[in-house]
Amino acid sequence: MQSTVKELQAHPAHPVRIDESELINYQFSKNEVLNSPEAIRRRWIDLNRCEALGNLHKTPCTLVFESDTGKLIQLEALIWAVTMKSVLLKSGRLIPVSCIYEVLM
Repeated sequence: MQSTVKELQAHPAHPVRIDESELINYQFSKNEVLNSPEAIRRRWIDLNRCEALGNLHKTPCTLVFESDTGKLIQLEALIWAVTMKSVLLKSGRLIPVSCIYEVLM
C-alpha cells in the first residue's frame, strides 16, 4: 500500500508523500510558488503555528512544497524554527519558505 502512495510521476493535484529521511533526495524550487499576498501571509501564519506546535507539543505538521523539477512533495515533519527565508526541521534540513504551497496542521 505504501508503494502506491509514492508515485514516480506526481500529478500537480496529488503531491508525492515522502518520509523526512527521503528529503535529502530533493532540491527545492527557487521561485515563489504562491501568487497572492494573502496566501503568502496565510502561509507565514501557519508556519509560525506549526513552529509552536513542534516546540511545545512535539506535534508534526504537513508541508506541501515544490521541488526544483516542479513536482509537488508532501512531508510530515516537526518544525523547529522559521526564519524569513527558511524552515528548519527537526532533522536539521532547511526548506525555503518560498517553495512551500501549503501548511497543514
